[in-house]
Amino acid sequence: MNQARDLLFLYTETPLHAGVGFDPDAAVDLPIQRDETTGYPIIFSSTLKGSFRSLARAKRVDEEIEAAVFGALPEQVEEADAREEESEKGKSPFPAALSIGDAQLLLFPVRSLLGVFVWATSAQAFARFLRTAHRVGVGQEIPQIPAPPPGIAWVAPQSPVITEKKELVLEEFTFRAREQRAMTHLGQWLADTAFPLDESFDYWVQKMTSHFIVLPDEAFQFFVTTRTMITHRIRIDPETGVVQEGALWSEEYVPPEALFYTPVEVQAPDKPIEGLESAEEVFGWFRTLLDDVVQVGAGRTLGRGLLRVRWAGEEVDEAEEEEESVA
Repeated sequence: MNQARDLLFLYTETPLHAGVGFDPDAAVDLPIQRDETTGYPIIFSSTLKGSFRSLARAKRVDEEIEAAVFGALPEQVEEADAREEESEKGKSPFPAALSIGDAQLLLFPVRSLLGVFVWATSAQAFARFLRTAHRVGVGQEIPQIPAPPPGIAWVAPQSPVITEKKELVLEEFTFRAREQRAMTHLGQWLADTAFPLDESFDYWVQKMTSHFIVLPDEAFQFFVTTRTMITHRIRIDPETGVVQEGALWSEEYVPPEALFYTPVEVQAPDKPIEGLESAEEVFGWFRTLLDDVVQVGAGRTLGRGLLRVRWAGEEVDEAEEEEESVA
């Protein structure tokens, strides 16, 4: 086959800082990457691809395979140009077979008076998700979500996050809760399709159907632009034991329990390698490369940026489940 594609879900298990560098005009010294139009947190495709290339190098993948999958680095192009006079200057002899899009935000955790927190989305964010999912052949059976009117939130019937007055209290804001049967179905679909296939997530999978809510577009935008994590960092002078002059800064993080998604598309490599001659073979190799947990962004030595990986096309082996239940 000449092309293979799927949707990759990334669940933040620890705070994530995919940053844009120091910004003297921002309220935070080191802000996160955001969509220019909506202000939603995103993870640039270049950040993801760089992290995955680093993973390949950590696993000592052959340089020829790395170049075929991720594309040639500038120094590799220069070497090839020096070897082959007829090659077009600046043109990569190893165009990347792998194409990764920006990771878009689908679910954002918001503190709740009841139920500790909820997974929030909006009709706009979900419509964006469906547009991307349909392009790669996922979620055709899922309908669009209508936008709730201002001050109203869609919730699953009999959700434990609703108060006796049929209200949903998030942070210091109160929304009138409207129960929608479709919310249970959508929450279950996300739990089955997007949440990690690990028994340690069984608790969260069960919570998803009752703690999944849809907010008005403006309310969702407010939470994702003002309720991220802000951490203040310092650097200690080892000789004096006090903060070094000027070594105080703030960093922004996407909190744990957020869910991103990104389309992954693979073409057959222009320069086939044994075992990586078709798009399906390259795609299979890339899926094998990724572990259940990948690390993206800054703060690696602090345990930041740990993301759980789940492919939309990945399904639980029912036969294995039956064997485990018998055992």
